[in-house]
Amino acid sequence: MRHCPAIDYIVMGEGEDTIVEFCAKLANKQDVKDTAGLAFLREGQFVQTLPRQRIKDVDSIPFPAWDLLPIEVYLNNAVSFGASFGRNMPMLASRGCPYQCTFCSNPQMWTTRYMTRSPDKVLEEIKLYQKKYNITGLQFYDLTAIVRKDWIVEFCNKKLEQNVDLEWSLPSGTRSEALDEEALSLLARTNCKYLVYAPESGSPETLKLIKKKINLDRMKHSVQTAIDCGIVVRANLIMGFPHETRWNMYETLKLQLQFAWMGVDEAPIFPFSPYPGSELFDDLTKKGEIKLNDEYFDTLASLSPGKFALPKFSVSDHVSKLELHVYRVFGFFFFYVLSYLLHPVRFLRSFRNILFSEKSSTVFEQRIKDRLRRIKHAA
Repeated sequence: MRHCPAIDYIVMGEGEDTIVEFCAKLANKQDVKDTAGLAFLREGQFVQTLPRQRIKDVDSIPFPAWDLLPIEVYLNNAVSFGASFGRNMPMLASRGCPYQCTFCSNPQMWTTRYMTRSPDKVLEEIKLYQKKYNITGLQFYDLTAIVRKDWIVEFCNKKLEQNVDLEWSLPSGTRSEALDEEALSLLARTNCKYLVYAPESGSPETLKLIKKKINLDRMKHSVQTAIDCGIVVRANLIMGFPHETRWNMYETLKLQLQFAWMGVDEAPIFPFSPYPGSELFDDLTKKGEIKLNDEYFDTLASLSPGKFALPKFSVSDHVSKLELHVYRVFGFFFFYVLSYLLHPVRFLRSFRNILFSEKSSTVFEQRIKDRLRRIKHAA
């Protein structure tokens, strides 16, 4: 806040109740110092008020007021986070995550309290968007969309019973524990076309150190089951954690190639990014390895699996940023070569989707479509 004079206040954590109370006090010229969930500077001193309690009844939160935004611009251009199904609408069915991965800021922002909306409320919102905006696709942006099997089974069964017919996806990366044969079969029957898992690493040592509590064998079984059900699958991976040795990284590259052999459509490797609020960020800051400046934040914004410029920033103790970069580029190209050679029908699918369809089956296809659209508009 001292470096950004344009920022007067920061709302922390869940914002719905905080912003309403805050704006009401400003409008009535009242002091905001007793408003929970705020941070600000006053007479040069930093002030952080008490944290606001989590909203317990998430079903009571009103639906987003999309009509106050130029939403048609996004819908008409098939803007998407994951694969695109035409007129895509973002959704949240839950809040928070019960896990404590060291690279994630969730425990500080949301705490580990995981809250789900009722399936009926979610379906009510979906049907509203179908009627009001004529949406054809749905994308759940939840931090961890599927934790409870009973919830996803109830949601899918009610979606079928109520004949809510549209394609949907889970593009953020979810857990595999609840995704067994029954759950995945229901996902496929309800037109879930794109499913993202988040194994993060192929190294058991890394998984333990970053507190990613998963069993890789069980996850691979779930992934294979999803593929057998006809769902396009992506698996997100991360490389370059501070402790990681070359062997740890080779294990992740090996898992990436295993995914290609299994039939996974996408398995990008993201460079590790120490997000503010995460346990690893706090550790690295205490060691003096991170300086909060414009270059640091620019680096966070530029790190993605599809950008192959040499990174400006790395916190790996054992591997240089150049070597890490080579691993990522090698893994990306080798994965896609192997994936398309093992499944040549994907050439035809991608060709059709990129040139002749409003939809896409993968993020890879969608980003090519996005690039072609920008070139066309620029011309």
